[in-house]
Amino acid sequence: MSAIRILPSVQLGYCLAVVLAALVIACEPSEDTANRQSGFSPAVEPARLRVVSLSPAATRFVLALDARTTIVGVDAVSAREADLEALPVVDAARAAALAPDIVLVPEPSREGQDAVDRLRSDGFEVIEFAPHDFDDAFDLCRSLGGRLVGPVRARVFENGIARELAQIAALSFQRPRPRVLAVLDAARLVVAGGHSFATDLIEIAGASSVTHEIEERQIELSVAEIEALAPDQVLVFRATAWTDAERDAARSAIPVASQIAFFSFDADGFWMRDAVDAALRLRALIEPLSHALEGRTGSNRPSAAPARSAQRDLAP
Repeated sequence: MSAIRILPSVQLGYCLAVVLAALVIACEPSEDTANRQSGFSPAVEPARLRVVSLSPAATRFVLALDARTTIVGVDAVSAREADLEALPVVDAARAAALAPDIVLVPEPSREGQDAVDRLRSDGFEVIEFAPHDFDDAFDLCRSLGGRLVGPVRARVFENGIARELAQIAALSFQRPRPRVLAVLDAARLVVAGGHSFATDLIEIAGASSVTHEIEERQIELSVAEIEALAPDQVLVFRATAWTDAERDAARSAIPVASQIAFFSFDADGFWMRDAVDAALRLRALIEPLSHALEGRTGSNRPSAAPARSAQRDLAP
């Protein structure tokens, strides 16, 4: 197993970057002013692209941008979205028949990858829609979003998300930041690395992710390695809620002294519609730890881990 670099207990650089982003965004010109400065006229639509979306998350993104009219075909799951029922349902093998300008696909997998490769070799533009953190998501807003609805509307959409997240992050400025570990799979002890929505949310919510600067998106650790990271809290992330039996199994799989809590969010698409809600829910879970740190002097962390009876579950 590869060695793990233990990080500083306070990720001030990331927090300051987010706070500064809030100041920059707050000072940006209005949409009308930006239109005049860029020479863009909202009356002139960008060139209408033909988009085939084979990714439900990508489809939700296009709809969130109010670019429904660009979609000419979707996958079977996306076809359940309102107003898309009449569109052709296709897969990668049949997407070419719709003469798309862009084909949006999920993260590569063995199933259907040959058909995706054929699309590329036949000259179709294939874009992988698989953001793993807010940097990836905002890059998609600027690049793909800018092509679909124009750069100004895409920037307004991005800023609508970023501004509120930055304001939440600013609430923790110069406050003690609990050390938190994000676990993605309790049974295998898979934790989130530095390029993930989970670790981004932890930092925004006022804590320091102990794995925030690990290059891998995910890494499997041993119990001893988790204990060496010395988190104040272990947060178990999942898209769906847990049963009591599943919570008990997760606690048994992570036999550490740190407080263990549970947090539900849908990493595939939450950032488009629920990012602020997720950040506020997570902040509410982390805030008691921050208050506890404030009550202690001469130390950046509690002298003793919270008792197992103090563990909390956060409902989705």
